Amino acid sequence: PKLVRQDIALFSSILSGVFPGSEVRDFTDKILSEKILELCEKMNFVPAKSWIAKTMQLHQIQQIHHGVMMVGPTGNGKSSSCEILLKAMEHVDGVKGRAYYIDPKAISKDELYGKLDHTTLEWRDGVFTYILRQILNNVRGESQMRHWIVFDGDVDPEWAENLNSVLDDNKLLTLPSGERLSIPDNVRIMFEVEHLKYATLATVSRCGMVWFSEDTVPIENMLSRYLLLLEHEGRKSNRELRKQCVEILKPSFARGALVLQCLNRALELWHCMEVTPGRLLTSWFTYLKRGVCLVEEYNENHIDFPLSLDRMRTYMERWNLMSIMWGFGASMNYENRKALSAYVCKSTTIEIPSFASDEESLLDFTVSLRDDCRWTKWSEQVPTVVLESRQVLSTNIVIPTIDTVRHRSALRAWLAEHKPLILCGPPGSGKT
Repeated sequence: PKLVRQDIALFSSILSGVFPGSEVRDFTDKILSEKILELCEKMNFVPAKSWIAKTMQLHQIQQIHHGVMMVGPTGNGKSSSCEILLKAMEHVDGVKGRAYYIDPKAISKDELYGKLDHTTLEWRDGVFTYILRQILNNVRGESQMRHWIVFDGDVDPEWAENLNSVLDDNKLLTLPSGERLSIPDNVRIMFEVEHLKYATLATVSRCGMVWFSEDTVPIENMLSRYLLLLEHEGRKSNRELRKQCVEILKPSFARGALVLQCLNRALELWHCMEVTPGRLLTSWFTYLKRGVCLVEEYNENHIDFPLSLDRMRTYMERWNLMSIMWGFGASMNYENRKALSAYVCKSTTIEIPSFASDEESLLDFTVSLRDDCRWTKWSEQVPTVVLESRQVLSTNIVIPTIDTVRHRSALRAWLAEHKPLILCGPPGSGKT
């Protein structure tokens, strides 16, 4: 489970050399595997064989160790594997499972483990000790349940060293107050971490480990899941409308089609922060979902004259181009956005606007349902501001520009889907 893909074949050849004639068989639990696949279908996941194998490995490791580390880059199925495995085990053996997620880097060490007031000698539990004490108190039948306490963040010695006695065979957490809490057999301490740069050997050696490589969840499977989410999310009354939108967008999601071509190009360009395919796809899909919601809102407000299929096709295809531009290019500077824009125009068969000069690009255009799904210039949407003489020296006046208008539109699309944002740029660039 902890080997990288390149070493698996080497390890197998070494085993066959040391033990000639032996056969290494993969662990299989047919009932559990079927339940995992059933839950994946129910939760709109598209599982790859590699992800299923990692989930089964996680099941094996958590049976052997009460401390488990899931290591791998963000967006490679660690959280979903943990969530689905816990539910699948509950369906198979009937033992109810519950997961507790803690971000150890978001709180202090005292808030995590608890604090002793040296004046009053009063002990106050932290997040981890509170959860553990609730399990030990067994007020609601916790002893008959399966508990996974998941630390989602870097394994930093500053807080992780305190868990060494919990992770070894002693299974004891000693508090500064002198109290000792024993870890029950139905509790697992899980770690979701991208790397082990800051972890000590003392912590790592006490845990079982499962490595989730970058190809555990193929990008094609992620795109297939986005289509399922696009179709099944929202109100049931709009299900048919969403299904039509999915059918329109599906060709661009295929292997080697527009979305994957532009994603590969975007990964080659400069970004203001470390870029991963998962982050770019999330930004793009959030913007795309906003377009589907705008179609729903339009039809609800125009019950007598809803969008025809041809207009819907025109709008969704053009909105997809905008989603690619702002989903993949939002963290780029202007020059790289223009490079991505040129690549999108070259790669697509969808009608693009005619540019008046070489300086213009797809960045200068938008598509709106109010304008009959036509390409319109952002400059036409910049409001005119008339200032009175007494307002000239005011510091609260904001003069709209093309940049502020189109950035505001992108921000509204992400905020409407309740996605967190990072506004990155030098002082005085208009973030506030």
